[in-house]
Amino acid sequence: MLDTVNFTYRGFVHLHDVGSKLKEPVYGSIGKGNDKKTKWVKGALGNKKEDSLNVYADYKKISISGSTAKHIYNGCNIKGLPMQLFIELIESLSNYFDYNFIEAEVNRVDIGTSLELSLMPFCYRDLLFTMPNFHKSETKNSTYFMNETRTKKLLFYGKGLGKKLLKYEFALIKNRTIQQALKLNDKPTVAHIISNNNLLLELYKNAYFKVQKSQLVQMNSIPKGKKDITNYLWAYAANDPKLRQSLESWIEQNPKRNRRCEMNAELRNAANYDFNETNDLIKELDSKVIEAFKTHLT
Repeated sequence: MLDTVNFTYRGFVHLHDVGSKLKEPVYGSIGKGNDKKTKWVKGALGNKKEDSLNVYADYKKISISGSTAKHIYNGCNIKGLPMQLFIELIESLSNYFDYNFIEAEVNRVDIGTSLELSLMPFCYRDLLFTMPNFHKSETKNSTYFMNETRTKKLLFYGKGLGKKLLKYEFALIKNRTIQQALKLNDKPTVAHIISNNNLLLELYKNAYFKVQKSQLVQMNSIPKGKKDITNYLWAYAANDPKLRQSLESWIEQNPKRNRRCEMNAELRNAANYDFNETNDLIKELDSKVIEAFKTHLT
């Protein structure tokens, strides 16, 4: 279930031939008068802006980027693109431009699809807390986790106004990151993306399950002492979205770094206490991610 696949074919490129196949091509040139030479061309490939792929070419390469799902589904990327449709797209682009894009180097791949849920997307996004070695950011409609080198990203956002659809995407950015993730000896190509469909889906699923999520907190036995009460209170606060947000805000105001680290560690450790149980909404989301994973295996 691919969303975006950005790739670059390297070899001699006929610029004006490429430009003739683009919508409103723009040419870049150097020199003046008779010495003027075209250096590059860029433009869109699609019937309208919403479903266009972006094309850039110079004499040594041609790059295609954008949402392959939108290109296939007429500007809509609610669904991820099954591998067979991606193969057909690559064959179509190869025939159209007369370059073998199966050999093209891939520098970004996004795996994702929309999950149909029982409640609105924000109800689930509020329950996504942290991920080891990833930074969390939020906007009004999206929650995402990005690693320090900005080469891996998990994105959760509502898809469609008023719809109970949560889009979850896992992105690998830069060819070195993709090469390592797929355990390749060489730079990743479109052929590698096709042959490693199941591994990409596995990475998509595993990344989701590394996100720490809100849990139900229940004390199922009589507390033996103050430590049990303290742990319960920590767990209760750490698993309530509003209380946790307040705690994180207060912790960040502490001027001492070591104290901030200690308190943030308490929040993370609270997820491991025995009286935590999986939230019903998280159970639903878990099952939808697993369902999407299994559906697109080849």
